[in-house]
Amino acid sequence: MSKRFRLILSASFAVLALLACFAYGESVRAEAKIDRAEALERYGGELASIVVAARDLEPGEKVDSLTCEEREWVAELVPEGALTSLDDSLGLTLTSPVSAGTPLTETALREDSARLAIPEGTLAMAVALGDKIGVRDEVPLGTTLVGYRVVDGETRCISTHLTVIGIDDEGAGSASSITVAVPLEDVSAFIAAAGDGSLRLGQPADGLYAQGSDGQEEASSSEGETSPTAPVDVEPVEGELPPADEGILTEPIPSTPEEQL
Repeated sequence: MSKRFRLILSASFAVLALLACFAYGESVRAEAKIDRAEALERYGGELASIVVAARDLEPGEKVDSLTCEEREWVAELVPEGALTSLDDSLGLTLTSPVSAGTPLTETALREDSARLAIPEGTLAMAVALGDKIGVRDEVPLGTTLVGYRVVDGETRCISTHLTVIGIDDEGAGSASSITVAVPLEDVSAFIAAAGDGSLRLGQPADGLYAQGSDGQEEASSSEGETSPTAPVDVEPVEGELPPADEGILTEPIPSTPEEQL
């Protein structure tokens, strides 16, 4: 058997193998179409277009033409909140794993722009969440926090108006970090506390920190308060007279008969 004949024979077998693979793929697709037709016959012929995962997807991956595709689905079996247009879903980020062929819903996605604007007079800074930070990982956007610095057992408040303006998810609904708006006057202390790991955050009750008449923040407290108009018991000092009031005699009162004459 010549070398040329062996090459021709090998090429022929390769072509036959490719044709067999192609035929097998076509048979699988045809079988899938048959199963789909039977399902449509059982559940009705109403179809809807939805977005499904083209492959197994992990949290952090974005929706695009490589990770997702539009597919017709039995309308009665479409899950609530399913995405219906791939073009309208481009750029969304997964927050939980999605298996191949599974419909994508709004609960599994978020937009990168889903964060609040930075308030005027503040600086946006990220804070990594951990066991010691002091706030839960599902803290809502817009929440006001109080920042403390804990060093050698001593605690000092560094800011009473930290606003949560962003949440970075690591998947399954848990947040790995949050972004807070820090007032400019508190930035230095905040950076120092965040840098050495002494930063602690807490969520105050509504109205705990109020603005005083001079613009300074005052902590509200219901204990130990004294009304400015409440009477105070004070013993009179000998030789002194009470302060003058309008309509009341203010001249000294004679204390002896000679002075009265």
